[in-house]
Amino acid sequence: MKISDKLWIWGLDPGADHYGGENALAGSNRMTPIEACDYFSARNIIRVSKHGYPKRPYDREADRLSLMDRVVWAVDPEDEAMVSDVIRIAKYHKNIQGILLLTDHSHKDFYRRGTHFYESFRKRVKDELGEDFPIWIQVHAMKVCALTKPYTDTADVLYLCPPTAEECANLTLYREILDRWTEPGTKQVWGCVFWDFKNRKIMSSYATRQYLTTYLDWLKKGDIEGICLYGNTLADTKLGAAFEAKAWADVYAKEEL
Repeated sequence: MKISDKLWIWGLDPGADHYGGENALAGSNRMTPIEACDYFSARNIIRVSKHGYPKRPYDREADRLSLMDRVVWAVDPEDEAMVSDVIRIAKYHKNIQGILLLTDHSHKDFYRRGTHFYESFRKRVKDELGEDFPIWIQVHAMKVCALTKPYTDTADVLYLCPPTAEECANLTLYREILDRWTEPGTKQVWGCVFWDFKNRKIMSSYATRQYLTTYLDWLKKGDIEGICLYGNTLADTKLGAAFEAKAWADVYAKEEL
């Protein structure tokens, strides 16, 4: 197995992060999630909807992604039509191997919905797709200390992507907290962004290198399950952090684990 088999791309429709200027991103983005996988030598995609794209039904998009080894589909757990459609296509696209629950940065949605909501969601997915079908939950680094055990018990995989350059100094602390709050066997995938979305500014190449160096060390030790690069919407916009991630992938992606 190569490191590329453990690499993921956070995949959005091209332009999704530029739409409306909400992230203060310059330039334009045309790279698709599959093109980003080729660019970074990744074999897996976390497919995320934004601004209503891709549109339902998801069959056509699932067909496009059939070339990938693994696909995890991100959902808003309160969007019944989205959840039902992802469950439906997962039954006949065998490379769809997970559902990720999107959360807001404050985690207020988790506490508002309550534990029962997530227990019911987990039971529904497992009943329809099998006990081995993984449920992922998105965790935001700045709120990781506020996690509660019922929250993490919903997940088979926790996905954590620190949104700022400064948080690379706290990676070890964040992982210690996650390890403390999770059941044995809960996997972790860690993300690296190329833009500081919280502060709407450039992510430094130095911070990107720190993130990826730390994640690679954890991956080789077997402490985490994968690394996710965010993503196709930023990879072709001439950001230094994206070039740094590309240089890192060129060196390590084909390395044997």
